[in-house]
Amino acid sequence: MGKQSHSMLAALGMQLVAKYSNVIVQLAVTMVLARLLTPAEYGTVAIVTVFTSFFSMLADVGISTAIIQYRDLTREDYDALFLFCLLLGMALAGVFCLASIPISLVYADNQLVPLCCLASLSILFSTMNMVPNGVLLRERRFAAVSSRLVIASIASGALAIVLAWMGFGCYALVWQAVASAAVVLAWNWIASDVKLNNSHFCAPLKRIWRFSIYQAGFSTINYFARNLDNLLVGATMGSAQLGYYDKAYKLMGYPINYLTGVFSDVLQPYLSEYQDQKRKLYESWLGICRVLALVGMFVTAVFVVFPKEIVLVMFGDQWVASIPVVATLGLSVGVQMVNSTSGAIFQSAGRTDELFKSGLICTGISLAAILAGVASGDLARLGLFISIAYFCHFGMTTWLLVTRVLGVKASEFLQAFLPSVISACVAIVLGLIAGTVAQQLPEVLNFLVRIVGCLGGYLLVVGLTHEWRAVNVFREMKKMGVHE
Repeated sequence: MGKQSHSMLAALGMQLVAKYSNVIVQLAVTMVLARLLTPAEYGTVAIVTVFTSFFSMLADVGISTAIIQYRDLTREDYDALFLFCLLLGMALAGVFCLASIPISLVYADNQLVPLCCLASLSILFSTMNMVPNGVLLRERRFAAVSSRLVIASIASGALAIVLAWMGFGCYALVWQAVASAAVVLAWNWIASDVKLNNSHFCAPLKRIWRFSIYQAGFSTINYFARNLDNLLVGATMGSAQLGYYDKAYKLMGYPINYLTGVFSDVLQPYLSEYQDQKRKLYESWLGICRVLALVGMFVTAVFVVFPKEIVLVMFGDQWVASIPVVATLGLSVGVQMVNSTSGAIFQSAGRTDELFKSGLICTGISLAAILAGVASGDLARLGLFISIAYFCHFGMTTWLLVTRVLGVKASEFLQAFLPSVISACVAIVLGLIAGTVAQQLPEVLNFLVRIVGCLGGYLLVVGLTHEWRAVNVFREMKKMGVHE
């Protein structure tokens, strides 16, 4: 099947509906599971997840993104690469099962052995999914890509709730991950129609090798940047503290994953057309960044002003210890939302070498922040150090991507975000002041006063600076892709 004629805006709309439907499902499932499982059980599964992510990272050799970028790959190449991914996935799943023994010894928990062996299935399924997923994205078949999200979440979430209710504890969460990966693979495999009938995968691998090796290198170092905190918190503070931290981190990740993910999935299939037109690539990306900043900076203000309400509504009062770290991690939500799209632009420009360099530098920054936070022994301070690290990551992106790859002055890029940043600062200050002034009022009224202060301050600055005009980027997106 050939490339679809949907515009970039239409593809974004499909992803938007699917992502937010998925958000509703995921939030509902999380709210139920948080009341059926304990922080210690979540902490145990967080350890498994760290190592599952590590092996999934080893499997990500950049094949999916290379399929999108390289226009000369054929159906026979897809089939050959699919067989390669099957073999790679089987090997990694087997190694993970064997590694579960030393993992259990390090964390002094025998339960980790069967949990890791079960989780190895998700590694196999995720590795096999690289080719079908890349084919669907290259062909811009976002209807199929979007539908799978909700179906996988409903099926895996329902299974996890039933298992948790029946008393399976940690296994409920691991089965949720396995079932989700299985549904996504089955859906993409059927939709993409790739086959396991071509064993000649050496030739296509050689063709995409240079692009893929840097992508794989970036995935490797990005894994350590994203998971070292869980490893160290679990090893030094215990499973319960890791459970609180993991919950706070996931809360911070919801707007990043489900707001920017809508754009990130769409960017490379469309913007790779401009890999030789750097100014066009930059302007298209900047418009999207301004929209993400407009939304993301308000989300930052909400996290800082309302961490208690967010935690209690989402997870219940047994998770109150995570409230301070929710507030400090929330400081970086806006800048993370903008920065999370940069990888797709490195890829669209064909510069995964610079992407790798960016990841290497940012990992060093994250390592320093995590070590400082863990050494402090306080989760809230750890969250603050990590937020500072994410601001530094944004600076690295400005230098490597904006100035070196796209050839644009850093000052031109950074000035575009001043209205949104000022809006967030005003919203936070007014929200906190309003809460202090109204602290003698009943809790509900205090909450309403803070909402008025936070939301009113943000809208006031956005209106005065006319930053709401950033949404005009959607008009341009409506034109992209329809004439191909």
